[in-house]
Amino acid sequence: MSDADAARALRLYPSMAPTESPAPVNESTRTDTPAPAGKFAPAPEAGGFHKPSNWNDQAARMYRTAQASDPVAENAREAANAAEKARQTAAREAEAAAPKPLTETLPANVAALRASDPLRYPAHFDQALGFQTKEFIEINTQDGGVVRSAPAETVMVRNAVAGMAHDMGLEPADLASVMGIIRATRSGTPVPTDAVTDIDRADAQALMLRDPRTAGLLNHLGVANHPWILGKFASLAREQRARGRLQ
Repeated sequence: MSDADAARALRLYPSMAPTESPAPVNESTRTDTPAPAGKFAPAPEAGGFHKPSNWNDQAARMYRTAQASDPVAENAREAANAAEKARQTAAREAEAAAPKPLTETLPANVAALRASDPLRYPAHFDQALGFQTKEFIEINTQDGGVVRSAPAETVMVRNAVAGMAHDMGLEPADLASVMGIIRATRSGTPVPTDAVTDIDRADAQALMLRDPRTAGLLNHLGVANHPWILGKFASLAREQRARGRLQ
C-alpha cells in the first residue's frame, strides 16, 4: 500500500491507526521473576496478615450467637419436655375420668318463679315419691361409718320431681296419685278413656309446658294424656293463673 493510500485509510478509519510495539525486555537486566508457564505468581505476603484459620473459628467470628451443641444438655431438655407432656396428658385424662357433680339446670322462667316462692323439700314429698326421708340423710355411727346415703343420681331426680310438684302447687297426696298412675301404666294397666274438655286439655298443657321438663317427663312415661292427670293439671293451671304465675 502506498503512503497516499495509507493516509487516506487513516482519515476514513481512525481506529485503525497502528499502535506502538512494546519495548523488548532485556532478560539480563530484568529484576522480577517471571511466573512459570501456566501458573500465577503468588501474591506478596503483606505484614500483619496470618494464614486462614480453621473454618469453625471463622464461623464463630461471623456468628457470635452460634454455640456448639451439647448432646448431654440437649438430651436433658428433651427428657424434661417429654415428662411435662406426659404429666399434662395424665392430668387431662384424670380430669375427664373424674365424676362430674350432678346439678339441676332450671329454665329461666322457672328460676324466676322460684325466686318469689323458694323451693323446699319437706318429708311428705319424699313419701309421696315412695322414698323414706332417711334415705337422703347420712346417718353416722359412733365409729364414723355411714349407715345410709342416697346415690347422687337418686337425689337429683328426687329434687327435680319434687321441685316440679312444688312449682305447680301439687299436694303430696296428688303427687302420690300421679306416681300410682305412672306405676300402673308401666305395668300394662289400660289407660282410662274418660272424656276431657278442650278447655281442660288446653289449660293442663299450658301448665305442663311452662316447665318443658314436666311435659317431657310425662310424655316419656306415657301419662301426659291420662284423663285424671289432665283434669288435675287443668285445675292447677287455673289456680296458678289466678296467682299471676301462668299466662
